[in-house]
Amino acid sequence: MPRRATYHVQWSSQAHRYEIQLDYTPSPDLPIPDSPAWFDWLEEMGSFAFSSQAGPHCTVLKERVQRGGMYWYGYRSRDGRTIKRYLGRTKDLSLARLEEVAALLADGLPAHQGKEMTRSQPEPAHQSTHSSPMAVLASKLHPPHLPVTLIERARLFARLETALSLPLTLIAAPAGFGKTTLVTQWIAEHRTEDTFPAVGWVSLDANENDLLRFWRYVITACQAQLPSVGAGALALLSSPPSSPLTIPSWETILTLLLNDLAQLQHLQFLVLDDYHVIVEPAVHETLTFFLDHLPTRLHVLLLSRAEPPFPLLHWRARGHLGELHMTDLRFSSEETGTFLRQAVPALSPNAPLTQLDAVLEGWPAGLRLLSLTLQGLRTTQEVEAFLRSLSPHADPFAPPALPRSLLDYLVIEILHAQPEPLQHFLRYACGGASACFFSD
Repeated sequence: MPRRATYHVQWSSQAHRYEIQLDYTPSPDLPIPDSPAWFDWLEEMGSFAFSSQAGPHCTVLKERVQRGGMYWYGYRSRDGRTIKRYLGRTKDLSLARLEEVAALLADGLPAHQGKEMTRSQPEPAHQSTHSSPMAVLASKLHPPHLPVTLIERARLFARLETALSLPLTLIAAPAGFGKTTLVTQWIAEHRTEDTFPAVGWVSLDANENDLLRFWRYVITACQAQLPSVGAGALALLSSPPSSPLTIPSWETILTLLLNDLAQLQHLQFLVLDDYHVIVEPAVHETLTFFLDHLPTRLHVLLLSRAEPPFPLLHWRARGHLGELHMTDLRFSSEETGTFLRQAVPALSPNAPLTQLDAVLEGWPAGLRLLSLTLQGLRTTQEVEAFLRSLSPHADPFAPPALPRSLLDYLVIEILHAQPEPLQHFLRYACGGASACFFSD
């Protein structure tokens, strides 16, 4: 743990607002918390102390996690025991978020002696337990709605069906390559078949960087076929320990869950969507244990924008891993033509579509957004003229003129998803004429 923090964010009863103090002395040169200047100040900071309006306090640290991203965590110690909570990126560090985590840290520290948590070891189950049971949001446990315009992707469906014979399938590709749509479409087409497995689904977000929250959602999703599955594991997560010696380990909790899953009578697969939002090492470690011991009737399908920090080479060598990547998910020329002819009535059979392969390279989200622009054109001639304007050969010294919807998508889904130092570098490198493209 760090030494006493130089900066302290706390409630001022005189000013009736939060303020930042330097060595416990207010300074007019420091920003007001939650103001635009506050987030600029956080970019330069590595740590500070926080005291909530209700009393609970914690130390807030910025840490670099695997793959280079910078994230904030809250820490609190008592009686030689330290626990931590995920806070998020700098843009997530509002006063409301700090208040929430300070309260959770206070609730998670009962007044008894215990061992200090190390970053290399997942914390005991009840270190992140708080007084009220966590509600599970039902919409996160179901696949999202499918878009209206879809095309049959039989070659990829066949890959998914083959992968069901393996414990784990990883679909890893950047934003907009149709990972979620592909799996949701495959489930929708086969779910009514008697032989199709039961489906458990979790749409992850950054809040699931909390171990307790993550496994509550996973266990609930695993109950798709049999509601009693994981009941013992959930009971251990929910019940406060009677003494420090009775705090269950995560291995114990996951063993109970795995033993229940081994009793399933029919095949089931569990989909973990958007796993790239998980940056907490303890979640990666506990899920690795879970995946290493999957029963034969459970298959896990993991969707992510990047390969997660699992022992993938080991699983590949054992033949336990099926994979789909960006090159597999790209639309072929035939799929591009089929999709556009469904979406754009004014598209002629002889429309110049070859340019799209050079510009979009089979990127499904780019094609979908482009189709919205084409739908606004009234005649076949307007559509074909627009398609020709996208050709990178029309002017070799100028980039293709992409629709604003595509540019917005690139900024929101791709640029803003990068580590903050890389965002700043890209804005600086592009500069000039591209300044509006990279603006917030």
